[in-house]
Parts: sequence; C-alpha cells; structure tokens
Amino acid sequence: MDPWKAALTLYALAGLGALAHWAKRRLRGETPDGLFDHLGENFGHTLLSLFASLGAISSEIAALVANGTPVDGSPQSLALAFLTGYGADSALNKGSG
Repeated sequence: MDPWKAALTLYALAGLGALAHWAKRRLRGETPDGLFDHLGENFGHTLLSLFASLGAISSEIAALVANGTPVDGSPQSLALAFLTGYGADSALNKGSG
C-alpha cells in the first residue's frame, strides 16, 4: 500500500473510532443528540478529541518512519488508529447527556 494512502487510512480510521464512540453513547441513551447536533453543541471538545487523535496518529507514523518500518497499513496499525480515535473521544469529548 502506498504510504500516503496508508497514512490517510489511519487518520480516517481514527475518525471512525470517534464516530463509533458517539454511536455507542447514542445507543446507550447517554446522549440524546443527533450526530450533527452533538458536534455543534460540543464543538470545542470535538476539536480537542480530533486534534489529540491526529497528533497520536502522526506520532505513530513518525515512529514507524524513524524505525525504518514501512507505513503500510498493517492490521496492528489499523486497529491502533481506530482505538486511538475511540479512546480520545471517550476521554476528551464527554458531550451532553
């Protein structure tokens, strides 16, 4: 896989992880908001979560490059990216509810 495509895939998976966290909260009734209402009402926390995820994924990519490991979208990297987005949103975007 092209390294740029792999990097973009990692960023996208982090976003999907954050979206999965919102969906879990919605399904459990922890937030009554629809997705766009939630994003608007919690804009600051959403940005904080987003930038934390982007920073963590960028650090992962930098570590891979520094160690001479190809950024190829290994299953471990993909899982880590998803869980990074989920965890960052869980920790930083408490939201309404």
